[in-house]
Amino acid sequence: MFKSYKTYEEIPENVKEQICSGNQVDDVKKVPLKDINSFYQDLDNFISMTSNKVLFQRMMQQQKDIQEQLNDIERLVQGMYDKIV
Repeated sequence: MFKSYKTYEEIPENVKEQICSGNQVDDVKKVPLKDINSFYQDLDNFISMTSNKVLFQRMMQQQKDIQEQLNDIERLVQGMYDKIV
């Protein structure tokens, strides 16, 4: 989870470089701190939502796979029943 920067000094050097590069400035302080925080908060939210979406899709696929297995078992049991009766 992203923790907002309260000062420019809190921003790691590699992140400062990315911010400067992305905003085409030579000093990170030329980019408002609220804009930096907003960008990273939105990015954090996007990653979280994407991860949750992927997890949900996997869960739905597993549910579908389990249902198919249950259907196969039901057909096998019905076939055995039909042979007995």
